[in-house]
Amino acid sequence: MNLRVLLVEDNDDTRQILRHMLENMGIMNIHEERDGLGALTFLNTSIKKTDLILCDWSLPGMEGLSLLQRLREEGSTIPFIIITGRGGGLGSIAEARHSGVTSFIQKPCSPVRLEVEIRLVMQKQMAA
Repeated sequence: MNLRVLLVEDNDDTRQILRHMLENMGIMNIHEERDGLGALTFLNTSIKKTDLILCDWSLPGMEGLSLLQRLREEGSTIPFIIITGRGGGLGSIAEARHSGVTSFIQKPCSPVRLEVEIRLVMQKQMAA
């Protein structure tokens, strides 16, 4: 997949695992940030278009959901997948959907689950 992905995850090990999964899918253009503020700065200063944001929910400083809300308020339509180990079930999913999340993945996730979700999200984006 020829995508530019912004990967936002504060846990080094988890970020490395997710990066490896993305690379195994053929996604090589991956920019990493450790928190929502760093991601927001990157998005506001990057001259290259980001095709997909893969973001943890719980981050230091600005959480993933706050980043999503800020981007949507600014008019961004970049597909945004929240990936989290946070409990809360349907309430968390409803909160994320209300904020404009494109997809929601529960940790731990398999490489197959991640790839299926990314393909579905990008197909929807291309059809829009």
